[in-house]
Amino acid sequence: MELPAMTTERVLGMIALRDLTQELIQCQMEDGSDTEVAALQDKLNRQYDGFIARYGLISRPANRKAFSQDSSYCLLSSLELLDEEGNLKQKSGYFHQTYHPQSRAGHFGGYCQ
Repeated sequence: MELPAMTTERVLGMIALRDLTQELIQCQMEDGSDTEVAALQDKLNRQYDGFIARYGLISRPANRKAFSQDSSYCLLSSLELLDEEGNLKQKSGYFHQTYHPQSRAGHFGGYCQ
């Protein structure tokens, strides 16, 4: 089945966000340097901002529907902390917190609550 061009672009944007989020998690789990983590967080921040400027929040129904067949939609939706009305309250801890499993210091804020 062929997707409309806008849906294809939306899905490709979400795949890029997913892959970058997974790369960030892996870097932190493998005890990457603070510089490496900060660079990935900055890249994720820029990519996320570009995505939502064009397609809206990840949690928006059109985005959810476009990515519903991918099991990592929950990972993507964890990038956003929403208020009671479904508006972006803030970006999750992926964008600014670090996690070092060796020291067990720090945590990803937001999605584990």
